[in-house]
Amino acid sequence: MGKATPSHVVVMDSILSWNVRGLNGPNKQKEVKLLCNGENVGLVGLLETKLKKSRIAQVVENLFGGWESVNNIDYHYNGRIMVCWRPDYYNIVPLHLSAQAITCELKLLKPDTAKDVKVAMFSINKIKSPGPDGYGSGFFKTTWEIEIVFGFIKYLLTAAGTGGKCIHWKAECNTVNESFERLSSCGLGPNMIIYLMTNYNMSAANGSSILGIWTAFSNGLAILGAIIADSNLGRFRVVVIGSFSTLTGMIILWLTAIIPQLKFSPCSQFQHVCDGTTAVQHLVLFSSFGFISLGAGFIRSCSILFGADQLEEKENPENQKLIESYFNCYYASVGISIVLAVTVVTYIQDRYGWQVCFGVPVILMFISVLMFLIGSPFYVKVKAKESLFIGLLQAVVAAFRKRNSSLPLTDSCDDCYYRPCESELLAPSNDFRSLNRACMIQDPQRDLNPDGSASNPWSLCSVEHAESLKALIRVLPMWSTGFMIFVTARQFSFSVLQTKTMDRHIFPQFEVPAASFSVFMMIAFTIWINIYDSVLVSLLSKYTGWPGGPSPVIRMGTGLIFSCMSMVFSAITESVRRQRAIEEGHEEDPSAIVNMSAMWLVPQYALLGVAEAAHGVGQIEFFYSLFPKSMSSIASAMYTIGLLHRV
Repeated sequence: MGKATPSHVVVMDSILSWNVRGLNGPNKQKEVKLLCNGENVGLVGLLETKLKKSRIAQVVENLFGGWESVNNIDYHYNGRIMVCWRPDYYNIVPLHLSAQAITCELKLLKPDTAKDVKVAMFSINKIKSPGPDGYGSGFFKTTWEIEIVFGFIKYLLTAAGTGGKCIHWKAECNTVNESFERLSSCGLGPNMIIYLMTNYNMSAANGSSILGIWTAFSNGLAILGAIIADSNLGRFRVVVIGSFSTLTGMIILWLTAIIPQLKFSPCSQFQHVCDGTTAVQHLVLFSSFGFISLGAGFIRSCSILFGADQLEEKENPENQKLIESYFNCYYASVGISIVLAVTVVTYIQDRYGWQVCFGVPVILMFISVLMFLIGSPFYVKVKAKESLFIGLLQAVVAAFRKRNSSLPLTDSCDDCYYRPCESELLAPSNDFRSLNRACMIQDPQRDLNPDGSASNPWSLCSVEHAESLKALIRVLPMWSTGFMIFVTARQFSFSVLQTKTMDRHIFPQFEVPAASFSVFMMIAFTIWINIYDSVLVSLLSKYTGWPGGPSPVIRMGTGLIFSCMSMVFSAITESVRRQRAIEEGHEEDPSAIVNMSAMWLVPQYALLGVAEAAHGVGQIEFFYSLFPKSMSSIASAMYTIGLLHRV
């Protein structure tokens, strides 16, 4: 008859803890020995041994020949506790012994393999108490296979140079969601103008205008997503809504390629009058654009900061450096996604037609939504407060109404300013002191209700709202510096026309498509972020004393310098190309191919990619550091709204 493992035994890989209730009998000793050998135990803690001092050495040798041990026989006449271990597996130093406990310092000499960890984890009953991180064994058993997928993603990022060091699994879910959204939406872009012209009978001008408006809405709706996230729904719900909205829009767009009635039917040679595209067909098409724009705006305004919420540990002195690494890692993954979108996804679309063309982004977006929702029960979800936008507007109105009022003579007047009970700010700052009137209490009997709340928020706002308004005003000048980078990037639409008139062959049998040269910008973008995070930060911190590398303001300035250099190279390249076109007699034929390699355009694309990487990451970190937590989504939205200048 087989022996069942006692219910009071807890086996964790090679560790055994057992209340044996006496170890003098040979049967009990045999039971302990068989269990240790059968479960490959290397560390044993035995309670209630009831051994005498004269027998301890003999029993240890009989059970665990060659093992080391420690006991508390000198503190308890029955020798209640004994710890034994394999000296080739563990190095154990007793720190404190008493009648009730033995405290030791343990060092593992042979690290466990992934298989060992899995065996140990799956041996723990799911009802056992969770660990210090708050997660029990049931969570890890359920998500074990999912972690394999995250491991693969981490491997890709390691290969790209990030080392995977900035990834926490909950931030990974968020990064995967954003990366797949970019991969899906950017994969639609390159061929969309052709789709509108061939399937909806649009001219190139009308199609370009529609796509420009679509892009503007996709970026402009980020501010709406940020306001809703910070004031009503919270970032998690906004990202979920955005993900489902994007997926819905892509499915509708896919259906327009599958169902013939949803697109323009070309006229046959026997028809003299064509009906053209109907209003219903346009409605279906534009509704898909609307859903995708809403989803993009909601996801891009909240996704990066929702990931940062998962890493927020104020008591950790390395937390700021971790968040900075996460920002770089996040943008690296987005850059990789865009490169894949304009190369691999576009190639699949060109080769297999429109149905596959739009089906691939649908599948990718479905995976994105699935990956994000898997971690839903375990995310850190920062709760939204009252409407931030209304609060900022109330601060402006209240300050204007009291513009003729005198400010308190002293800054230490605690009762002069209105702050709710949950407020962390005691008094407003001295920056933009005129706005302090918005939260200044003039007449407590008139301005405050009996419960201490403001009787009229449009005449008296809280200190937090006044400081939030100041923070917004404070970052506006730095925010405006990014406009020129985006305007510069917009000028590169001319580079596509340049490229079409140049020799685009890398090898005799391989010609790079003109529209694919933007890949060099994204490659430079990704390489810069990875090199900066893994190499430059450590070098600069060593020689400059900056622990996290240059400040966000310095990086933003560096981005502007690279942007100027990009335009210089662009001007030089166009001057050379134009001169050669004149020398070859192509003045009257602007579409003629000039005997000049299109690789001349690579430096300007690469420099612009570095400019966007340095300025973009620095700008979002600058916003994140200056804005209060309640405005963090607006930080991301302000960066995204700047992309409107590229339309």
